[in-house]
Amino acid sequence: MTDYHRTVTAAEQKFFNECNTGCVPVIVLQTKVDALYLTAVRELLDEGLTIVEAKERAAEKQGKLLKKVPCTCKR
Repeated sequence: MTDYHRTVTAAEQKFFNECNTGCVPVIVLQTKVDALYLTAVRELLDEGLTIVEAKERAAEKQGKLLKKVPCTCKR
């Protein structure tokens, strides 16, 4: 995918720590946009926005960052 990393959210941590899935496999789907959230927030904070403003504008910034990620799909 990319060199972007995504942290585990509190909800995800709670699920894996507290929910007993037994022998049922758990499938996690992460998109490129998910991986860009922290990068987007950090860049917005570096631009001088408050954390609240950065979180509000993160989706827009993620879209811009996504356009910079090279397509790895085969056509």
